[in-house]
Amino acid sequence: MKEDRRRIKEIEKKIQRAKTKRLTEEEFHEIEEELDALREVLLNDITVQQPDAEEDYPVPGLKQVIDEQLSEILMEEFGADLHNFRRTQREFGLKLSLLVEKAADATEDAPPLTLLGFLAYKAWGPPAPGVSIGAVGTGSNHRGKGYGRQLMQVAENCAALLGEPGPEGFVPGEVRLRSLATAVRFYERLGYERVDSMEGNAVEKTPGCPDLEAPQQEASVDDDAPCVPMVKRMTPLSPRTALLLARHGSPQPDPWCEKKSRALEDGPTWPPVSDFAAC
Repeated sequence: MKEDRRRIKEIEKKIQRAKTKRLTEEEFHEIEEELDALREVLLNDITVQQPDAEEDYPVPGLKQVIDEQLSEILMEEFGADLHNFRRTQREFGLKLSLLVEKAADATEDAPPLTLLGFLAYKAWGPPAPGVSIGAVGTGSNHRGKGYGRQLMQVAENCAALLGEPGPEGFVPGEVRLRSLATAVRFYERLGYERVDSMEGNAVEKTPGCPDLEAPQQEASVDDDAPCVPMVKRMTPLSPRTALLLARHGSPQPDPWCEKKSRALEDGPTWPPVSDFAAC
């Protein structure tokens, strides 16, 4: 992180010099993109710790991100809290990925890390290998910047690793979620398809399907519409890519259970863990 901060300062100096050197707009944007790439960090498989367990987090400043920033997004967008999230992680195997931005110089007014977005998901094995999205969200100040796409890529990579040969041929890993009506186009642009209502029943509104593009304060009549089940079937990864990503996958995921996956996709205000006990 010290090396990254040094590089960030160097780029910032280039930006200042660029204001007097008449660089082209394209050159200026290249510098800004390099700076953003250095500051953004994707943290995978993070476990929400107890409030007094700061030393258990792998990155300095991560406790503040989770206790304050993640907690705020969970409550404002989903009506959930960290206690619920922590329990579901511990007893149901929920995975958490965080996209954060590092500050060049941390101060009291500028913490070392800023939360850009988060993804909560669970991997499944046969008979329907894939990933259930429990929740995905970005802060109201960070929408429309591609962070939702970066987070969904984590789930898609995991699902691609889970595809495997079956009796009737290759069974691709799937990413399954429930989307607000206002977010359907966003997911369709990512390659997701709508799924008919399961078992012929209507799909009710649930809190786990936010619109990653709409501003937080923007109200829409579609917010009260039923969630739309969506799925994306992943093609196998190249052997080299699969090897690089395998460390982030679950080596022995739980067997897929329709009842449990549906309950998880309704999150993150999940019911008591006992409700997940049987398929």
